[in-house]
Amino acid sequence: MLNVCDFTMSYNYDNSDVMTDYFDTNFYLTLGIGRYDKPYQTELPKLQTKDKLPEVFKHPEEAANKAIRQALGKARFDFIQSRANAGKLILGEDTYGSKGEHYFWPKQYSSAKTAQKRIDKLTEAGMRCRMTKVAAETKAYKKIPVINEFKDSEGNDIMQQQIERNYTRIKADVVQIIEDEMERIANDPNLRHLIPQEDGKQEKQ
Repeated sequence: MLNVCDFTMSYNYDNSDVMTDYFDTNFYLTLGIGRYDKPYQTELPKLQTKDKLPEVFKHPEEAANKAIRQALGKARFDFIQSRANAGKLILGEDTYGSKGEHYFWPKQYSSAKTAQKRIDKLTEAGMRCRMTKVAAETKAYKKIPVINEFKDSEGNDIMQQQIERNYTRIKADVVQIIEDEMERIANDPNLRHLIPQEDGKQEKQ
C-alpha cells in the first residue's frame, strides 16, 4: 500500500498555502482497503496436505438464536465512551476507517416510528430496550410557524410573482446605489480620477 501511494504521489505537486487559503495541487489521493462497515481481512494460506482435515464443529442454531440474529441484523449491544450514554448498553454498529481503525456508533434512525419497529422486533426476540433520545425529542417538536404563505386574498399561490417583485426591487436598489456612488466620486476632486474617461475626452485639471 505504501509503495502504491509513493508511486502515485510521484506524479503529484502541491503548491498550496493554507495560511492564505490558497490551494494548488495536481490531485488528492485517498487509499483504503475494505468498506466502512466491513474491514479488510488477512487470510492465512491454506495448509497443503493429503490427509482429510477434520470438520469444524458448528453449534446448531436454535429458534431463539435465529430470532435474535434476525432482529439485530448487523447491529449489536455494547458500551460506548460517551457522556450522554455513559454506563448504558447501546444498540450500535461497527464501522471502520480507511486505515482499518474501528469505531462503534449508536444506531440512529430517521424517525421514532422506524426505531419503534426495530424495538418491536427485539422485544419479540426476548430483548427489552427503549429509545434514548428520539422519543423525548419528538415530543418536544414544535410546528414551524407560517411567516408568509405567498397567497393572495382569494387563496391563489403568488410565490413566483412575489419572487419576481423582490428581484426587480433589489435590482433597482442596486442600480440606484451605483448611480449615487458614481455621482459622489465624480464630484470629489480626489476621487474623480478613478472614473474611466471616454475616448477623446480628458479630464480638465
